[in-house]
Amino acid sequence: MTVIYLDHSSATPILPAIVPELTRLLREYGNPASMHGLGQAAKEAVEQVRHQVQIHMGGDGTVVFFSSATEANNYVLRTVARQSPHGRILVSAVEHACVRETADELAADGVDVHVIPVLPTGVVDLDALEALITPDTALISVMMTNNETGVNQPLDTVIQIAKQQDIPVHTDAVQWVGKQELPGLDYNYLVFSGHKLGAPKGCAALCLRQVPLTPWITGGHQEQGIRAGTENVWAIAGLGAALTHLEPQLDAMQRHYQVLNEQFRDQLNGDSVVWNSPESAMPHIVNVSLLGHDAHTTVMAMDLQGIAISAGSACSTGSMQVSPVLSAMFPDDRDRVQSAVRVSFGHTTTSDEIAAATQAIRRLILKP
Repeated sequence: MTVIYLDHSSATPILPAIVPELTRLLREYGNPASMHGLGQAAKEAVEQVRHQVQIHMGGDGTVVFFSSATEANNYVLRTVARQSPHGRILVSAVEHACVRETADELAADGVDVHVIPVLPTGVVDLDALEALITPDTALISVMMTNNETGVNQPLDTVIQIAKQQDIPVHTDAVQWVGKQELPGLDYNYLVFSGHKLGAPKGCAALCLRQVPLTPWITGGHQEQGIRAGTENVWAIAGLGAALTHLEPQLDAMQRHYQVLNEQFRDQLNGDSVVWNSPESAMPHIVNVSLLGHDAHTTVMAMDLQGIAISAGSACSTGSMQVSPVLSAMFPDDRDRVQSAVRVSFGHTTTSDEIAAATQAIRRLILKP
């Protein structure tokens, strides 16, 4: 059975254009910490990507490589909590589980954590944010683009509010980087991941500005002493190669995603279909409720037909819980939340695949 893959926001296939470089790097076995030629060649590969990411993210600051965005986001929240034990941490209600659940755990340990509510559009309530800020606020965490709905947050305004009181801002940019050019933002912590943009799994980048660097994993000097351990040279180089390949194609890819998005909406529209992603959201993500149809059942039914979609974040799939993101957006509409599925497009997605997927979904929701 040919699989129609519409879950690119969980992971997207490796870009064919970077496979030759990845294949070459598989034969490079030097440790970047070694002083001999093979080691220094590996170190140079890592440092080239570090410089590339630094330029891509605004040209300044420090870039640290982690194994995943989940790890990098954990580092930020837990480090801030450790450095400011009596400080307040504010996180939006629609953050990825790696931020939301880390914040919950910190709160259980006594850290002063507060959740910034969102409007029904999925956008953070800026008035509520301002009301939550105190002189002790140590961090504001608001993602750039939501991984379930594609909703873009007004991060420039969030940063403006934060900077008026010298509060550091952390943003999870996993669903933005590799999709659109990064705007000029005065962030303090920005995280993105390689496997969301066509690079191998196993590498994420944290970009830091004007914040102290403290160890996360000890036992070595790697990654400026923040994360000890031999670097994943192959995955890091893949991330750099993917960024290089995608940069000149961002506008064309956005147009491609927009066409697919409009086709999906046009062909699926119906009485029991409710769109949770506004048309202003990132076009590669569409969240839709199929009223009266449990989301997990829909995902399994589509999988049996060779169509891969999701019922939310990949990191939450399998828990069988309703989406905290949609629950925050629509707290009084249980059917809408429980019936919501996510479709996400990537560089391999075609118009024919969208047509086949919408036909399959319509057959399901029209079944007596």
